Amino acid sequence: MSINQALQHALHTAMHDMIASGDEEGMQLCVFQHGHRIVDISIGTKNDAGEALDADDLILVWSVSKGVTAAAMHLLAERRLIDYDDPVVRYWPEFGKHGKSAITIRHVLAHTAGIPETPDATIEELGDWQIMCAKVADMPLKSIPGAIPAYHGITYGWPLGEVLRRVDGRTLAQFVCDEINQPLGIDNLFFGPPEAKLAHAARISHNMPHITGSGTWARS
Repeated sequence: MSINQALQHALHTAMHDMIASGDEEGMQLCVFQHGHRIVDISIGTKNDAGEALDADDLILVWSVSKGVTAAAMHLLAERRLIDYDDPVVRYWPEFGKHGKSAITIRHVLAHTAGIPETPDATIEELGDWQIMCAKVADMPLKSIPGAIPAYHGITYGWPLGEVLRRVDGRTLAQFVCDEINQPLGIDNLFFGPPEAKLAHAARISHNMPHITGSGTWARS
């Protein structure tokens, strides 16, 4: 099975129109069906200089990273290094402050841990694993673990990643590289790209007026 030309053309036209409208600047789309690539599109620009976005450029994938993090935890469970119903404090005792001792790995994976709010942090602090783990450990519980599904947009990765680090010894980034990327032949998936890849990182922008500040607010 090869590229579906009709589907490719229809999607390329739709993406072109979104960029022409100003809603988007650059877009990538790759679709696999039954293990075969049927759509592969890169369109638009990747930076203020107007350089064309191509298939090898890196784009911040936002919460797609949660699926990758979950896959890493499933590997630990498959190897019987953790159990989904283990409390997080079994591996990370400091996490249990302010009523959080009953939160299990399953609760975090299912977005029912009861800590959905984002801790106060600067952009610099968000990039410091130890600082953010300390902030997450100090968070108060907002609801009984397991009782209320609430999207843990920011507070998903640190509890799981810190459990993984304490169980396995590797950081989440290194674990993903060793145990997911290398076996599957994935070259361009990173939890923090190496310096050599930064030249291929696309600028991220938004057109959401309720977000204050400049239009450029993050980089992959």
